[in-house]
Amino acid sequence: IEPFNLAEELSRLPEVEYAEPWFIYPINDVTSCRSNDQFRSYQWGLDKILADTAWCIEQGDTNVVIGIIDTGVQLDHPDLQPNIWINQGEYGPDGHGGDKQSNCIDDDGNSFIDDWHGCDFGGSDYKNPIEDNNPAPVNSTSSHGTHVAGIASAATNNSVGVAGVGYKCKILPVKTSSDNDTRGGGYPYIVYGFEGILYAATMGATVINGSWGGDGASQFEQDPASYDGVISVAATNSSDIKPGYSAYNGYVDVSAPGDNIYSTIYPSGYVSSTGTSMSTSFVTGLAALVKSHFPSYNNLQIGEQVRVSCDNINSLNPSYVDLLGKGRINALNALTMVSPSLRMISFTTSDSAGGNNNGILQPNETFSIFASFTNYLSPTNAGAAITLTSSDSYVQIVSGSYPIGVVGTLETVENSSSPFQVLIKSTMPPSHDVVFKLTMNDGSYSDYQFFSVLINPTFATHNINNVEVSLTNIGRIGYLDLNNVSGSGFIFGGDNQLYEGGLIIGYSSEKLIDVVRDDTCNICQDNDFSSTQIYDMVYPGMCLVLQ
Repeated sequence: IEPFNLAEELSRLPEVEYAEPWFIYPINDVTSCRSNDQFRSYQWGLDKILADTAWCIEQGDTNVVIGIIDTGVQLDHPDLQPNIWINQGEYGPDGHGGDKQSNCIDDDGNSFIDDWHGCDFGGSDYKNPIEDNNPAPVNSTSSHGTHVAGIASAATNNSVGVAGVGYKCKILPVKTSSDNDTRGGGYPYIVYGFEGILYAATMGATVINGSWGGDGASQFEQDPASYDGVISVAATNSSDIKPGYSAYNGYVDVSAPGDNIYSTIYPSGYVSSTGTSMSTSFVTGLAALVKSHFPSYNNLQIGEQVRVSCDNINSLNPSYVDLLGKGRINALNALTMVSPSLRMISFTTSDSAGGNNNGILQPNETFSIFASFTNYLSPTNAGAAITLTSSDSYVQIVSGSYPIGVVGTLETVENSSSPFQVLIKSTMPPSHDVVFKLTMNDGSYSDYQFFSVLINPTFATHNINNVEVSLTNIGRIGYLDLNNVSGSGFIFGGDNQLYEGGLIIGYSSEKLIDVVRDDTCNICQDNDFSSTQIYDMVYPGMCLVLQ
């Protein structure tokens, strides 16, 4: 029985004043199995996450592969070469007097020729990208991938250079930029990130590192990248405080060291770099270590084990409480902690009981939230409960408690018999996103999760026969916003066919007015045609013509 859960149960007995686990402490859990790498003393981040003691428990499985989707990885770097992945299907004698890694034949049948160490999707020239089988950088402006690879899994305890979190886990280099591309402020763009993710997954990568991103959203990106299954990472400094460059919000999963992180760089060197790219690589390496130690875990369980085992850093970041994920990662905890992990995986809303039952959440209605919860890790106890709250002044929680009780590992339960109830106040403005917070409690286990609900929407969705499309009060078609969050797009035959759409009207021979993009800002929405009225759609007599 998990000690904290047992202590909680014993504490409820009337004859027991209190019960708690008997804590056993190592003499020094920072240097228990310290590696002998030359520059290990420069790596404060490994000390912070208790990597050395974690390595006493697990030093990584060579069958666990980390895909580095980036600007390339130096294959012959002395501190990376021992951990570079080998595609056995493209390695060794080919049976015809040659070597499979250089015979210009797709020996493993994966549509890539001689990819024995990974693949280069960007080639040498971004104006004429040609794939090749060498995912290594050729200049120092493309060192980003080499740096993050070293953080994730540089060869460790080899008396050379630095130590990597993943220790013995393998690195699969996937180059997704072009050698001569310096358009990104002197550095290359990640142009083929999606293709790289698909390739790494196809080749059996256990964990994929994507230390890149930008504005906008894409259905294609959602499909290979699985946004819903991605660990979102914020950065911390050596004092566990969020630095100014790091993003933050209620949807961050974890934080990790990002300031002055010493690691490998092209050509065959070492340097300190700063950024959330470095933080992400710490988490990638730890996820690989967790998979090595818990080989039966699926991808979501790996992520949850990393997340729930974090050290809480809210007190050190009072302006960002619960906005830096569950906390800063702790490698030792990730390999030893036994805990539940309750997460809401989906929800629906209904105004049938406290509204007009038109499916649109509007002022003066009370709506229900029906949610599904999955427990990814250890079973919960009978006293486990989930509470719904919101700091939004436009709503009032009418019923916000759900006694979820015992939920087994990988079991899913629904609150259909006891849905949350929320009152929408009369002052609710149009198209307002209300942020809700779920708090999960079960003995010593405490967790949280944010989600939002759009109320009083200014768009309506036509959904009849084979066509589903949203129309808005600002003239946009498909989606209300540029991030494609509100609205259905244009769905025909079951698939969305639209990324972005809107009205465009010419009122003279020289000028056009549109409602898509502002010409002064590529990521700004242009609302030339708008109405303050709530959008409604009247079906009688309506005809939608496709041409």
